[in-house]
Amino acid sequence: MKHELSNDVLNDIKNLAIQKANELNLRIVSVEWVYEEPNNVLRIIADEDQGLTIESSSLLNEALSDALDELDPIEDEYVLEVSSMGCERELKTNEDIISSINEYVHVDLNNYVSINQKQKFKSLEGYLEEVNDNNIVVLVNYRGQKKHIPIQKDNIQLIRLAIKF
Repeated sequence: MKHELSNDVLNDIKNLAIQKANELNLRIVSVEWVYEEPNNVLRIIADEDQGLTIESSSLLNEALSDALDELDPIEDEYVLEVSSMGCERELKTNEDIISSINEYVHVDLNNYVSINQKQKFKSLEGYLEEVNDNNIVVLVNYRGQKKHIPIQKDNIQLIRLAIKF
């Protein structure tokens, strides 16, 4: 049965998750309450400096499970899901983008951007080189030539980490 959580309860859970993550030298990226037929799911996305390991995820899951059982903020049954951000995660905040400098990224654009006089693209992949208040710069390998492509942040529809093949 679908159950809604108040913002106050969700914030209390987020604060608890942050406390438990800090004790394990982890970071909480997001806390979500979602309904996925037939379960309510409390989804905690966490990270650590070299990427979240299975062991760290398990430790955080156990710590949160025990603390949530004690606090008992959720009336209905639910599934606690603790996981990593994933290897192709979306970069949602400016901090996410800044922390991904020198990483390989995929960028979808609202409007075309030119690579040269003839070629325009609405999506591209390359290494994120620079981030400032209004722009990012992506180093793209186009037909064997490296091109530094400036992109206005307000032209970015989606930016995520990517795997280079």
